[in-house]
Amino acid sequence: MAPCYELAIPVIALVNLLFGIGFALVARDRVRADGPFASPAFPLVALHAATGVAPIALYFYAVHPAWSWMYW
Repeated sequence: MAPCYELAIPVIALVNLLFGIGFALVARDRVRADGPFASPAFPLVALHAATGVAPIALYFYAVHPAWSWMYW
């Protein structure tokens, strides 16, 4: 069994994938009618990225720089 720290990146990637699928399913009718950048679909996704994804990524980049090399 793998240690918890080895499972962190795949779990975070899965959670972000599920959030993306959830956003797409919730907003699909509005996106079809108004386009992909219509309010509130785009602002909600941008808010999630700004308050959830970006701070976590910046923390790992600042505290654990080797973590960011996984994505190059």
